Amino acid sequence: MRLWDVTRGQQKAILEGHELRIRCVAFSPDGKTLASGSWDQTIRLWDADTGKQLRKLEGHTGDIWSVAFSPDGQTLASGGEDRTLRLWDIATGTPKGLMDGDPGFIKSLAFSSDGKSLASGGWDSIIRLWDASSQKLIRQLEGHSANTCSVAFTPNGTSLISGSWDKTVRWWDVATGTQTRSFNGHRGEVRSVAVAADSGSVASASSDSTVLIWNFR
Repeated sequence: MRLWDVTRGQQKAILEGHELRIRCVAFSPDGKTLASGSWDQTIRLWDADTGKQLRKLEGHTGDIWSVAFSPDGQTLASGGEDRTLRLWDIATGTPKGLMDGDPGFIKSLAFSSDGKSLASGGWDSIIRLWDASSQKLIRQLEGHSANTCSVAFTPNGTSLISGSWDKTVRWWDVATGTQTRSFNGHRGEVRSVAVAADSGSVASASSDSTVLIWNFR
């Protein structure tokens, strides 16, 4: 894994430690810590400035596909092929919780901006909303006809965007769990979605080699 200086376009460090393919990375909100998840079934925490490994988090029994920091940077969520969603204490590296209500492996995770909700998307096409504090399932969002590769909350936390192998991008009302919009345009699986800071636009990336920008203003 490599760290890059965005301003100069130069490589800052090479981070070595994982034994197999690295599937996902995420920066902490303050940018000081980097988390990586691997097919070696471990999560590593790194100092984003020096590239030094800080902690090794172990507990998953399958490949790790997604990691996400809570907005306060104190908790890390992880999910993967062992069909569990796990919460970790960043300060100590110890487990904080285990949610195993997903029948398929987890491919994507996202915290709401207030840190109270956690969304998971995975192999069975159903998106699940979890209470991050109680670790209880709040509701299921059903509508996709294939696995959900990516989920992202809008900045105000009232809506969730999802991308799927069914080639669609969908917009959900978090409070009710209802689908409010569906967008078709990709010719291949939608692998990633991202929401603009003002919630006015959504970007979706697909296996059809295109990125589409959707305007919601």
